[in-house]
Amino acid sequence: KYLGLLENVKVRRAGYAFRDSFVRFVARYRCLCPKLEAKARFRGTEAEMCAAICEHIGWRKGSEFLLGKTKIFIQLAASLFLLEDLIERRRNAAAVVIQKAYRRFKNRKKFLIFRYKCYEVIAGKKERRRQSISREYRGDYLDFRYNALVQSLISQTGRKEDIQFADRIKVAILRGKKNLFAKIRSAFVKEDQFAHRFILLTDAHLYSFTFAVDPETNKTIVEVYFKVPITQITGVSMSTLADNYTIVHFASGARVVDVLSACRRKTEFAGLLSITYEKVTGKKLPVAFNNKVTINVSLKKQKPVDILWIRDTNVAPGTQSLKLISHNVRIHAPPGIPPNQVQPPPKVAEVDNTKVVGVVLEAMYDFEGKEVDELSIKAGDRLKMLEEENQGWYRAKLGTKTGYVPAEYVKRVTASPARTKERKVATGASRGVGSALNKLKKQTKKMVWEEVQDEDGSVYYYNHETGQSQWEKPPEMNAPKRAVAPNKFAPQKKAAAKESEWEKIVDGEDVYYFNKRTNESQWEKPPGFVG
Repeated sequence: KYLGLLENVKVRRAGYAFRDSFVRFVARYRCLCPKLEAKARFRGTEAEMCAAICEHIGWRKGSEFLLGKTKIFIQLAASLFLLEDLIERRRNAAAVVIQKAYRRFKNRKKFLIFRYKCYEVIAGKKERRRQSISREYRGDYLDFRYNALVQSLISQTGRKEDIQFADRIKVAILRGKKNLFAKIRSAFVKEDQFAHRFILLTDAHLYSFTFAVDPETNKTIVEVYFKVPITQITGVSMSTLADNYTIVHFASGARVVDVLSACRRKTEFAGLLSITYEKVTGKKLPVAFNNKVTINVSLKKQKPVDILWIRDTNVAPGTQSLKLISHNVRIHAPPGIPPNQVQPPPKVAEVDNTKVVGVVLEAMYDFEGKEVDELSIKAGDRLKMLEEENQGWYRAKLGTKTGYVPAEYVKRVTASPARTKERKVATGASRGVGSALNKLKKQTKKMVWEEVQDEDGSVYYYNHETGQSQWEKPPEMNAPKRAVAPNKFAPQKKAAAKESEWEKIVDGEDVYYFNKRTNESQWEKPPGFVG
């Protein structure tokens, strides 16, 4: 009785395999029921919450579960196993959402740079749709990096390829001029004009495939229509009108006919394809903008098809219409925004990551790391020192890799702080702000030493005249400052309890801090400043 075995025996004899209190059951499994989410604001007792969870899963009260005064009873052990499987899937799905959000935040700057480069590909050459101008770029719109089948497909070469772009496309099936037998067959058999497929661009290949079910094993498989190396792509053709169609041209060695397809994110696809092609080959991908293109749709013999784009005001905005006339194609597109009226996206300043800030180590000889935590270097490499020498080894960083290097193979050199751009001089509208900024200019010119903080949080001091860097604070920075007469034009605030001496000044894109007592101005945020 004291061990609780008597209660277990009673529950087992009643035919229930599991029991738990309402509070513990709700705390563990409430994530399975949308009614109990924080935004839903479900109001009810713990028993009602347990009933809501079980009803959402599909359990029947009385046959699969019962509610007591303080506990819930589950009859079958299989139901409990199902519950654990559901919560495991839920947690995995939540982890994927978190990973996707983090990847999106981490790669935001990269895709802003890609967005501007993609804009440069079609700038001034093609009309745009209004909804496509301000669209965010994500690259992988189908989350293929989490798909096991796709990962196995792009890993067949022995190296896992990096996904650049993935989306759904609608491929136009072009057959060219038909012979007599084909004409008779088309009179009785309806032929499809379009095929829905996936387009996948990696750093090495361009894929087109779909998912299908194997009739023998009843498992999902990948049906690949083509897998073409980036080097076998010869160009891309688009019209000057506001439509979604693109034509990808392939070399004869690829054994693939040119593909006419409609993609909602054609600008991003064409831009990323151009960027990837330039990285792989070192050359620019030819991107042509013509309203009439002729392609061959057969590998065995010449079957030319003329594709003509026509501006049609009867077509609804944001759509297009493809018509087959004889063995040619006519694409009707609505009017779009003229190229000269499209505003370019904001250009993000690219940071030169080759510049090293802080204490620098220069490799004198080649060294190949044999252990997991050792860093391979070559003579002439410049590394950032992370830790001082310890038992003949430095901990350093080379590019994105971090590890240990032997002290005999490197030497310490002086580094200059890496600056990506010069600070803009703020211009104030009022006399007080203007005088403070002029004074800040004079102080900046006279200042020799500067306190600099690198990306790891380490603080060092840089001399603008000699280019010297050191860890110790220079004696000149400890000298008392000369008293300055107060400026009557400086911004004033009403007196308040424990008023701060510093004031934050916002001038356009620039922000600086003004000391009302000493009449000083500086760019860095003062210690302890709140506001």
